[in-house]
Amino acid sequence: MADDKEISAPVVDANDAVTGHIISTTIGGKNGETVAIKKVLQDRRYTNQTMPLIYVKLYTYQIFRGLAYMHTVPGVCHRDLKPQNVLVDPLSHQVKICDFGSAKMLVKGEANISNICSRFYRAPELIFGATEYTTSIDIWSAGCVLAELLLGQPLFPGESAVDHRMPPEAIDLASRLLQYSPSLRCTALEACAHPFFDELREPSARLPNGRPLPPLFNFKQENFTKAWMLSIHNDGIVSIKIV
Repeated sequence: MADDKEISAPVVDANDAVTGHIISTTIGGKNGETVAIKKVLQDRRYTNQTMPLIYVKLYTYQIFRGLAYMHTVPGVCHRDLKPQNVLVDPLSHQVKICDFGSAKMLVKGEANISNICSRFYRAPELIFGATEYTTSIDIWSAGCVLAELLLGQPLFPGESAVDHRMPPEAIDLASRLLQYSPSLRCTALEACAHPFFDELREPSARLPNGRPLPPLFNFKQENFTKAWMLSIHNDGIVSIKIV
């Protein structure tokens, strides 16, 4: 994909569907309109308090599922993942990744620009000027988004620290995403299988208002490599394992 902000490009949702064109900014949230997660973070209900953990899990799981599809099927790197580029439906809480103006299919051995990705969410290799990088830069950005949802503020605006009252599973996932070495970061699909999201896999899992969760586990076997095993149980819950 070209680096032209004016071109049309798909919006990828967590169900691997092509649903529209680039949405750089969005406002509203009434009558089911999608809003950027950044706007959700700024909601007055979350002033001086953290977002409910169920929403953090729900949103970040869908981000990783969308990335898993992008990285494995078309092989596209988003290169500008941040809360402003993640949309959420306020009624169903379904998440969509948007604004593919910086996205590119990365080719091994081919140089890319390093001055890419918003500063708060930029991987270390980009900061140091690397021109050959992988889709793991999206994983770093996703780790920053996870931390921001947990903390209520950007993780790397300057000085910051992780709240040790956070669930240990959340800290463990963040530590796997925010590895300095790109090769040590987990993949998006590995993130989907992390215990942090086990609550979403419970048959009784519901939104706080009692409504059902958006579709999370309607994976297709062809989206998986031979290194993964996809199991669909009688209750409809999907488990993902490394084999």
